[in-house]
Amino acid sequence: MKVVLVLLLAAFTWIGTFSTARAAVDWEEIKELSLEKPPLDIAASLNGDFIFVLVPGAVLVYGEKEDRPMNRIPLDQGFDRVTWSEKNKTLILTSTSSKTVKLLRLEEIYRLDVSGLPFKGGPDAPVTMVVFSDYQ
Repeated sequence: MKVVLVLLLAAFTWIGTFSTARAAVDWEEIKELSLEKPPLDIAASLNGDFIFVLVPGAVLVYGEKEDRPMNRIPLDQGFDRVTWSEKNKTLILTSTSSKTVKLLRLEEIYRLDVSGLPFKGGPDAPVTMVVFSDYQ
């Protein structure tokens, strides 16, 4: 009886060794960005809303659905690494050649379409304040 149990245990161990299942990887290309300059480094916000591409002399800021940069942050030459701090909304740039670190705090600007809504003041004012309220 012991011999049969040992043989069964050995058989299950042998079968388990050769029948490991592996999951396949499925992928889908979301977008491809064409750059004017070669990318040096890249970082992304944790929520995926922004992609920061460091190129010589600038950081290009792409949105999730943008094919062109939403913004271009000019930089001194020599920065070669970029990372994003979600907690402080800070872009951290480093330069190994000049031994410097530069911190840039970024603030999102939300554009709201207020055309056709009641407003006070001139329609071409440099600042627009939108108030959302609820009487309850």
